[in-house]
Amino acid sequence: MKKLLLIFGLCLFANFALLPILLMLVLSFSEDMDFLLGGGISLTFRNYKDIIFSEEVSFGRYIFNSFVVSSLSAGISLLLSIPSAYAFSRFASPFLSRLIFLFLLITMFPPVSTVGFLFQVFSALGIINTYISLIVTHTAWSLPLGVWVMYAYTEKIPKDIDRSAFIDGAGYFRTLLYIILPISKPALASAYILLFLYSFNEFLFAYMFTVDESTRTVTVGVALFEGLYGQIPWGYIMASASLSILPVVIGVLFLQKYIIGGLTKGSVR
Repeated sequence: MKKLLLIFGLCLFANFALLPILLMLVLSFSEDMDFLLGGGISLTFRNYKDIIFSEEVSFGRYIFNSFVVSSLSAGISLLLSIPSAYAFSRFASPFLSRLIFLFLLITMFPPVSTVGFLFQVFSALGIINTYISLIVTHTAWSLPLGVWVMYAYTEKIPKDIDRSAFIDGAGYFRTLLYIILPISKPALASAYILLFLYSFNEFLFAYMFTVDESTRTVTVGVALFEGLYGQIPWGYIMASASLSILPVVIGVLFLQKYIIGGLTKGSVR
């Protein structure tokens, strides 16, 4: 009975997760949306062809901008998260750790509450419509998430590993660089993917701080399709969404071998 319930739950979850993706793919190949009202379905590659080769829609540029901003902001955020999480797990008392993470939780307030102020600051600095404005904001808002993920993993690494490294003459920096980081590959991969997705899917900052296709990300570019074509072009939107998830899928497939295991198992005897 428990096995049947488990299978039923997994099937229900799979349907909930996969049906929207399946619908997106069907719409991306549909010539029109009449089949949603009970009409016949007509499949075509024209949506993908128009999106990729149209001069009016700089989809390739949007993908490139999203990839650059997401990669750099996720990398910077992860680099800042690693020493922070290690320090919290090794030096902070339980009370101080709770206090610090309460502060991190408070900093994860809605971006809309500060977007106006940041726009004025970036305008004064002359960095509106640049990668810098997006990278700075995405890094700042994703940093608490990176610290949280890395802390949760680093806290589980036995402190005996640190003591063994200290006995061999290593300091905190060398211990972190040569001992902790190599056995934290699953956490590093998971954290980077989460931070990348956060930046890649972000809309508000990308909409407010970009002006044209030179820095506009794919989330904003797709949202503006309605203005380009005079109506809601669902085929183009779904084709763009299907293409935009490819970098994420490829990244997950590439890093999955680092995500599935806990490499610290058996490291301390």
